[in-house]
Amino acid sequence: MLRPAQLSFAMTAVTTAYASPRILFDEKLKALSGGKLSINQFPGAQLGTERQTLQKLRAGDINS
Repeated sequence: MLRPAQLSFAMTAVTTAYASPRILFDEKLKALSGGKLSINQFPGAQLGTERQTLQKLRAGDINS
């Protein structure tokens, strides 16, 4: 049985060539899982720069 879960993506740029595939992947994931799986996106460096995000991951301040 599939339990609800969210995946997270952190990115520095808001609009890049990588944004469209993430949005499409989220839509497909929701459709195929019956809405139980989704992607929580953090564009515009909301979690910090790439270096800061990696440091936060290593320190356990954000989950991987």
